[in-house]
Amino acid sequence: MLGPDFNLHMDIQQAVNFAIHECFEAEGIEFAYPTQTLYLERSAAREETAG
Repeated sequence: MLGPDFNLHMDIQQAVNFAIHECFEAEGIEFAYPTQTLYLERSAAREETAG
């Protein structure tokens, strides 16, 4: 995209992304769902006062 039209740029980008998504769906390829795991650990002092 060499033109200055931002809306046109975004329309083209969206069309490309949808085309990629359709190709992936046709092949049975799935996108990984972004996840994050946070492990929390209670300190021994807190457990003694909480019990």
